[in-house]
Amino acid sequence: MGVVEEKYLKLTEIVLSHKRIAVAFSGGIDSTFLLSVAIEVLGADNVLAYNCLSVVNSTSSVKKMENVFKTHFEESIALNQVQLYPLRWKEFVANNDKRCYFCKKRMYSTLLDELRKEDCFVLADGTNVDDLKKSRAGLRAIRELNVQTPLVKAGLNKQEIRGLAQKKGLVNFDLASNSCLATRVAAGMEITDQRIEVVEKAEDCLHSLGFEGCRVKIDGDVAFIELTRSDFGIFVNDDVTLMVKHQFARLGFKKVFLDLTDR
Repeated sequence: MGVVEEKYLKLTEIVLSHKRIAVAFSGGIDSTFLLSVAIEVLGADNVLAYNCLSVVNSTSSVKKMENVFKTHFEESIALNQVQLYPLRWKEFVANNDKRCYFCKKRMYSTLLDELRKEDCFVLADGTNVDDLKKSRAGLRAIRELNVQTPLVKAGLNKQEIRGLAQKKGLVNFDLASNSCLATRVAAGMEITDQRIEVVEKAEDCLHSLGFEGCRVKIDGDVAFIELTRSDFGIFVNDDVTLMVKHQFARLGFKKVFLDLTDR
């Protein structure tokens, strides 16, 4: 048995030890993989799936999430969706270095409140060992609330999860990592409905041109475009850059930069 197979076996044992588990499902590969394993190991009757919706979730990301759930899980379990209103949270809209902590704390506290209506379910999310190497304020909230992280306990990293997910036939095994639209707003700039809307429209513009893995970060009237490396050559085509420049100007941007650090 190889190292990855041993980690997978350990994961199944960890999940089985919880007996009943609720997965915070985002539609990303980590939570999709965890939910798949949980249903396989515990059976659908002992698994719940929760998803949080808010204005900082782009329409395209919500559609992708719903498509993944429909493809793999809809016939087995229901998706419990909880509406959140982060723009009402002063500590969130202030957009300082604790934003992710406050958001994750509120989000998972809400899910834990929902779970109190259920019988003996623990809450788990798709954090993996690679996440521990990054500066992620949300991890503090996960620890404080005792949210379970089975992928971390099993020692699985993102690459290993993608490989195992591909073997399972999960449609999003190679989907680029994503984050909420609030992460696109420069630190210190207040997060508002208008700024979130502008970011989403800018990214939708790029999506329409075929740049699916893009992100647009904003700092005042300046936009910074992030692309996957494979898209760089397409983007620098004169027709494409002129179209992007025109569309972004209509959104109020005076300058547009391409970040050469690929996603």
